[in-house]
Amino acid sequence: MTKKRIVHRIAYLILFFSFAANTIAASFDLPMRIPPLLSGNFGEFRSNHFHSGIDFKTGGSIGKPIYAPADGWISRIRVGAGGFGLALYLDHPEGYTTVYGHLDRFSPSVDQWVQDQQYRREQFDLDTMLVSGLFPVKRGERIATSGNSGSSGGPHLHFEIRSSPNQIPIDPLIWFRNQIKDQQPPNIRGLRLYAFEGKGTIRGSKKQSSHSVVRVGNGHWRIQGNPPQAWGLLGLGIKAYDAMDGTHNIYGVQTVELYRDSTCIYRHQLDSFSFDETRYINAMKDYPDWVENRSMYMKSFIEPGNRSPVTDRTLQSGQFWIEEEGTHAFYYILRDRHGNQSRLDFEITGKKMPIPAVEIAGLPMAYDRPNRFGAEGIQLYIPSGSFYNDLRFIYSKEASDPEYLSEWHDLHHFNTPLHRAMRISIQLKQDHHPNKAQYYMVYSTGKSKPNYVGGSYQAGWITAESNRLGRFAVALDTNPPTISPIAIENAVKNRLFRINISDKESGIRSWRATIDGQWVLMEPNASLSRLTYRFDPNRLERNKVHEMQLEVTDRCGNRSNWSHSFYY
Repeated sequence: MTKKRIVHRIAYLILFFSFAANTIAASFDLPMRIPPLLSGNFGEFRSNHFHSGIDFKTGGSIGKPIYAPADGWISRIRVGAGGFGLALYLDHPEGYTTVYGHLDRFSPSVDQWVQDQQYRREQFDLDTMLVSGLFPVKRGERIATSGNSGSSGGPHLHFEIRSSPNQIPIDPLIWFRNQIKDQQPPNIRGLRLYAFEGKGTIRGSKKQSSHSVVRVGNGHWRIQGNPPQAWGLLGLGIKAYDAMDGTHNIYGVQTVELYRDSTCIYRHQLDSFSFDETRYINAMKDYPDWVENRSMYMKSFIEPGNRSPVTDRTLQSGQFWIEEEGTHAFYYILRDRHGNQSRLDFEITGKKMPIPAVEIAGLPMAYDRPNRFGAEGIQLYIPSGSFYNDLRFIYSKEASDPEYLSEWHDLHHFNTPLHRAMRISIQLKQDHHPNKAQYYMVYSTGKSKPNYVGGSYQAGWITAESNRLGRFAVALDTNPPTISPIAIENAVKNRLFRINISDKESGIRSWRATIDGQWVLMEPNASLSRLTYRFDPNRLERNKVHEMQLEVTDRCGNRSNWSHSFYY
């Protein structure tokens, strides 16, 4: 175990005992003065990560005042097109950090400071740490307004509480449990049984079987139909969501426990986690079902390469043997932060049957050591810990359309998760283009439109990194981005320029705008498809003709320029 992992484990133990004793030495007010309703809770299973906070509803609108929940100081400010968009971090003397994401505005003094920094650095993006004396705040002081900035699906406030020394997020409902009403137990949707290859089987030689459930009482469920018949080494998974009073949203379940007879054989509990280890979520869900169908089954067994700290490793791994005929009793207990509980009772019938032989096609790769692969036109390095289990790696290639400069290389399957980024090198079939920076690697699932991966050129090869398996090829981008102003004739009247930008190949990398030769702030939307300049009366001189110029660059270095004269 690495030193970093040991530090994290110690931090988790400290937090756990704090939770158990209910002695967290800090109190926080709610960040908004409206009835608290959540659209998302802590630890929800998301794509490649656990949700690190709670999402407060803002009535479908932006501009709700946000207040400091305790004394402290602004320790970090972030501005970006994606992610949290406009985000604020407050440090508090008790050793906690509160985080506010997807904001619309900061407080006036912070807004002005941020804009001054953007103009001084001549860039929109900002991520800066602040000394404690620059922006102190008092409990109840207005610090921002809610918004919809960054990668947000609608107006809301993303709120986090972290341990300041290690930035480990902690469930805010530990503090706000009494202010947010919840008497709804988790809602169970389905059960899934898995057979481990070469060691177990389900009737009909299936690798897995899914089973519907029915509610038989408040918080009590059972499966429909006859118990599944199985033999050998098996595992289970459950599909379930939490609910809360006053909303129709679905949420993640805080604690999942699986019992065989009266023995708990698996538990995961989402009190906190490390950002360094959040990607282990892909080992905790039925990843193929998620990426192909957006269906969320939580696996109740720990694969060898799963090092997630939210799983209880003092228990069994959740895998179990059935080697006696007859019925075997199991049940799940699911709990939320408020203590509401649901239970699913079911049986598995042990029936002796032949276990299918292991499929031997493909190259054996181990989860706990580095793996290398090479074939004509392709070289691959996969670092240790990239897989959650051993597998047999499947490779194939096929001819590509003339627009690509290599074959399509199929690296195993997109529905197999990859925990760490692999290094891929692909050889060009033809290498006649003089500007090597315009070559780039693309990725596809085979069903999706190819996406930019990037990479660097060396001696006829393009090398890039990817944390997904699937199809890869090399493309060439010689076309500059497109710049399309919107209603330019109304720009002066509305005191703003809105300009659409796009690049159908490698995508937008950067932009730079000036008025009369001086850099001006153009704000992007989350998809980098639109830029907006709002007239700044403190920086834009009145009663004269101005010249605006915009340069947009794509990821392969192609540039487009646009200019416009206007009187203001």
